[in-house]
Amino acid sequence: MVKVKISTTRNGEIMSFEVRGHANYAEHGQDIVCAGVSAVTQTTILGLEHFLDNPPQLVIREGYLKCSLPGDLTFEERARATIVLKTMALGIEMTARSYPKNLQLVWEMAAD
Repeated sequence: MVKVKISTTRNGEIMSFEVRGHANYAEHGQDIVCAGVSAVTQTTILGLEHFLDNPPQLVIREGYLKCSLPGDLTFEERARATIVLKTMALGIEMTARSYPKNLQLVWEMAAD
């Protein structure tokens, strides 16, 4: 199962997301759930890199991705990042509804 954890501030702003695991929906190279999650999250990273002056902090390895926003975003950058990240969350949420045995979305409020 792929698990996507989205971490937010107390006021609901997304600070980071983390993806781990494999969907096991189909054979490697044929798994539409893994492909969908990868497409949505990789496009999110491209959007953040395009619209922010400072790129997000990334950790990427086999079966794992973590993307964290830099701490020094301007108000305008934060607004752009919020749109990109909430669009990603919507895509992951809809995919998880369609494939609940293969994809889990968890929201987490980050500790202060």
